[in-house]
Amino acid sequence: LIAALDELREKVSEVLKEVGEPAVMPLISALSGGNEPIIWEVSTILGEIGDERAVKPLITLLLDRSKDDYKRGNYVAVALGRIGDAGAVEPFIQLASKHNEDLLTCMSVRALGDISDEKAVEPLIAILEDEGTTDCSHLRMETCWALGKIRDVRAIESLIRILGDPRNNLAAVRDAAASALVQLDDDRIELPLLKYFKGGLDSIINSETSVENVHHGTLEGVVKLITRLIDKS
Repeated sequence: LIAALDELREKVSEVLKEVGEPAVMPLISALSGGNEPIIWEVSTILGEIGDERAVKPLITLLLDRSKDDYKRGNYVAVALGRIGDAGAVEPFIQLASKHNEDLLTCMSVRALGDISDEKAVEPLIAILEDEGTTDCSHLRMETCWALGKIRDVRAIESLIRILGDPRNNLAAVRDAAASALVQLDDDRIELPLLKYFKGGLDSIINSETSVENVHHGTLEGVVKLITRLIDKS
């Protein structure tokens, strides 16, 4: 019976997505007072439809849910990120400014990257510059990736500083910073990235690290940087 209900719910969701814009207002109405499965389904559908009329109701719900219910708030954050409306930037900045590693904060940072509004650049840089986030590796990775999507050169210095952090537990964060820097069109990235990628390649050559254990983003970054340098020559 439960499996049958799940299948029915999936079919209803698909139909509503196909209906598109005419379904938006009834779906918005369904957000208020809904239980967790309803909020999850409705938020997901609204995110995939992408109608900007859903932004304000979702923001209201996000700020309400974020007070004491991170899981539900996360559903709404993902939906707003998919819609990509600039009106959602300030609420996401407000949540990201907590500088902690709970799920909602990290998803808010990711959504800021998806929306790619320049207003988010300085608040995101502030996360990287805050020494209190040093051990928040997931938050810092999400922040690097978000800055890479926005592609604003104001982030260069902060990202370069991360490349030089020697702590072993931050290797994945360094890779995320390198991946972000590769996306930025500025000559200042070239020498720091060459040094960083050389270190990774040297460890392979010296058999300290197997190719399988090298972060995919590092190898992809090497290719992008080489392509960039060839294009300039």
